[in-house]
Amino acid sequence: MKFLNAITVIGMLLVSCLGVHVVPSNNGSTNQPIEPIVILYPAYCSQFGIFPAIAVPVQNPANDTVTGLVFGVFFNSIGQTVEVSTATITLASGQNLTAYVIINLPYGNYSVTVFAWSNSGQPISPEQYISATVPC
Repeated sequence: MKFLNAITVIGMLLVSCLGVHVVPSNNGSTNQPIEPIVILYPAYCSQFGIFPAIAVPVQNPANDTVTGLVFGVFFNSIGQTVEVSTATITLASGQNLTAYVIINLPYGNYSVTVFAWSNSGQPISPEQYISATVPC
């Protein structure tokens, strides 16, 4: 029992001295946000000027401004990650916008995982899976 108490005390000291923050694990799931404050409507392949892109409509239903990144993680036909691209978002309470994740890949078919991540390092949307044919 003394051993467990010592570990608890050491853990508390680390938290207080090093500024370590413990974040809820969301029941072990890494796919769902801890606080879903940005809603991703269905993403789709589009153009942003001359660039192919994944258009990601988002909304902020929270009472605060949200700043973060929308990620597009691209996979080839055998599941290898071939690109990670981002778009920065800042949404006031109740605001809607479309984030454009630029695609810098050769012509082809790709699977894409889309999600949003806050500047504080927390997921703020569920993952979304789409297929994209470049050029869009």
